[in-house]
Parts: sequence; C-alpha cells; structure tokens
Amino acid sequence: MVEFISENVGLIITFIITVIFVFLAVITIKGAEDKNIILKQKEADVREQALTAEIKKKADAEKDADQQIHQLIIIILMRNK
Repeated sequence: MVEFISENVGLIITFIITVIFVFLAVITIKGAEDKNIILKQKEADVREQALTAEIKKKADAEKDADQQIHQLIIIILMRNK
C-alpha cells in the first residue's frame, strides 16, 4: 500500500485537487442559484407592490367618483324642492 501511494503521489494529489475544485464549483453554482432565487423574489415583490398600488389608486378613484355622484344627486334634489 505504501508503495502504491509513493508511486502515485502525483496522481493522488491531482485527484484531491480535482475533488476540491469540483466541490468549490458546486458551491459557486449553488450560491449563484440562491442569488437568482432571491433576485426573482425581489422582482415579484416589486411587481406585487406596484399592482397593489394600482388597485388602491383605482379604488380611491372609484370612491371619489361615487362621492361626486352623491353630491350631485343631493344638489339636484335640493334645487327641485
């Protein structure tokens, strides 16, 4: 066994370095995937906030329009008295 190791030290070191590089590559890819997931979540959050703001704006506009209609009805009713 010692003979095998001493004869193949270069191959063993190369193998170990290769394993380390593969491990580092996997960690790097995983980190990039995690960052991509976080970025997509942030984009979804921004879209959700924009849609929520748009819905609120439309609801407020409808509420204002309803109030104006009610005020006009009251004015018309008051004039007809």
